[in-house]
Parts: sequence; C-alpha cells; structure tokens
Amino acid sequence: EIRLSLVGSEMCIRDRFYKWKSNYASAAWYEPPKQIWALQEFDVNINPEIGLILDGEVHAIKLYLNNKKLSDLKAQAAGLIMENMFSEQYPAIKFAILDVKAEKFHVFNGASERLDYLLIGEAAHMSAILSAAKERAAA
Repeated sequence: EIRLSLVGSEMCIRDRFYKWKSNYASAAWYEPPKQIWALQEFDVNINPEIGLILDGEVHAIKLYLNNKKLSDLKAQAAGLIMENMFSEQYPAIKFAILDVKAEKFHVFNGASERLDYLLIGEAAHMSAILSAAKERAAA
C-alpha cells in the first residue's frame, strides 16, 4: 500500500520548515555533499539532508528532529565535522543544523580549540564503547 498523505507529525515538521524558510527572500534547493568520515575503528556518514541557497548563500543543512534541546555547542560541533569534511572541496558552503522542533537555525561560525577538544573526546568515547562491545562479543 502506498500512502500519499502526510501524518500529523510529518505535517508539523513540514509546516515548521516552511515557516522558518519564509524568513528568507529567496530560497532554492540543491543536492548537498555527502561523504564517509573514517574515524579510528568506525565510519561516520556525513550527510546533510538539505541543500538550500538562502538569499544567495549556499547552505548544507543537517536536520535535528529530536525533542531534546540541541545545545549551541553540539550544533557547532556538528558544523565543525561538516566543515572539516567538505570545506576544501566546497569552500563557499556554509554548514548548519536546523533544529526543526525548536525552529532554530544554527549556522557554523568557525572552528575553535574548545570544539576540537570536544570532537577528540567524543571520538575517544565512541572508540572505547566500540572496543568494549567487541570484547564483550568475543567473550
């Protein structure tokens, strides 16, 4: 069976997105870049879902659909990952996270030492979890 209509939550997301997009005089779609980040023992898909040209500025946008509040620091960390992956190949793109439920647009505003340390810590944390899971599976 093919469903052609939107359910309530999908309509809510769509309506919030259109409300947010109305803040811009012009908006055009494009296909955002995607890439795999090889990080120690695992691969991370870097896949902004939306590519928009907003008032002439090109944005690669990752959607945040969680009910939990997205902190500015975590949004900037996600922006840093996208920046690190794509900026050399796509220097004109601005990277952003759209918190759909909170209707907040977090545009990445540049790398910092604090963000670098956050990413290093997150990578070490994920690596430790993966190692523990492998050891448990082998036991």
